[in-house]
Amino acid sequence: MSPVVVNLPGAQFTEDDAFCLQADVEALVQRGKFTEATKPNHQQVLDWMARYAAQVESVLATAGVLYTVTSRGNPFPASTSDANAARLKTLCAAANAKAAAAEARAMHEVKDGSGAPTQSEIWLKEFEELLVQIAADCLVLETRAPIFSKTNTTDLKFLSDTEF
Repeated sequence: MSPVVVNLPGAQFTEDDAFCLQADVEALVQRGKFTEATKPNHQQVLDWMARYAAQVESVLATAGVLYTVTSRGNPFPASTSDANAARLKTLCAAANAKAAAAEARAMHEVKDGSGAPTQSEIWLKEFEELLVQIAADCLVLETRAPIFSKTNTTDLKFLSDTEF
């Protein structure tokens, strides 16, 4: 299945710009398949997926994890023997799907005056909680890039031919 592309000024987002699939968002929203005729339409959902994926990537990068969405060239491996990387991949996809689903669901929700949170508010809160979990899980990932600090030299290692 080829990715869908729309001509937006400055952006042409596809599923390759997200950690989740559009089908993941559809499963959460439970309103069927997003098409050109639905509200939201499929491109709006792809745009939300890409925008929230950028937030997830930011959390990964801050923690020194170099995985990105497919379109940026360093996606999570399709299969891995590293259980931590597999868990992190799942968390990233879940966070991405919940946030995009929250946007899609918000188009149809109306406050009832009871003060109860809407489903989209609940999913956005879960997205924020998943970002915290992703950051925590990054600390145990074996494929993190080294992050050096002038004040924290714990676990700093030098090659045998390092000269000063």
